[in-house]
Amino acid sequence: MGLKTWLGLKQRRATTPPKSRIFFLHMPKTGGVSLSSALAEAYPYWAVLPDPCMCARNDGHYPPLDVVIDAMKFRPERIHYIWGHFHMSCAGLLGPDAKTVVALRDPVERMISYYRYWYQRQNLTLQSFEEKFRANGFKLSYDNEMCRRLAGTFDYSSSQDADQRLHAMFRSPISDPVKLLDEARRALDKCDFVGTMDTLPKLVSRLSMELERKIKLRHHNKSTAPDEIAAMVREHVERENKLDIALYEHARAIAAG
Repeated sequence: MGLKTWLGLKQRRATTPPKSRIFFLHMPKTGGVSLSSALAEAYPYWAVLPDPCMCARNDGHYPPLDVVIDAMKFRPERIHYIWGHFHMSCAGLLGPDAKTVVALRDPVERMISYYRYWYQRQNLTLQSFEEKFRANGFKLSYDNEMCRRLAGTFDYSSSQDADQRLHAMFRSPISDPVKLLDEARRALDKCDFVGTMDTLPKLVSRLSMELERKIKLRHHNKSTAPDEIAAMVREHVERENKLDIALYEHARAIAAG
């Protein structure tokens, strides 16, 4: 979320936080900017991490996890809402009573959205995009990223090199795919609020009841990249994200329940 968007939210935010502490694990390219912005409106700006200054210093993006961990040490009792591209273990920053929220998206469509985003960000043409993709696939993010952000545990007790350690964890080879998928499914089962991109209104309704405040979903980060990108990358994406595809079916069953 950019600083301008945040300042706009500040004008209509609550002055006291809800009783519930929320950790929102924002899976990239799942509609998470819209959901995280909606949740932010339920909290005073001082009760949220990352705060707007952190994002502004990081070019409008989430700051490194190191920064969030250090900031939490200064005012742990004030923070009621943490959101970001982190790991589910990081919910522990808010204490054992924190409520966890995650929304997933069809993994193939999610990765296509990644490619569309970088097409726009790098001001490419279809020809230059195809050349970069054929050369190295852009080396975008991580395979099976949704599983990786849910499975296993991450040590957030120290901020030292936390962001570097987190990304190294996500880049590491998957030695046991069955175990990774099983751990991700079990983490999802323990999550307090699970949704999918196509069931976000239902998730927002449940969160409104939890926080006892009306949450209004708005659409951020709309893409204008050409549709031809999907055909170029689809086969590659399907091949590299089979665990996430299986995890998504589990998430759909939870969200429908």
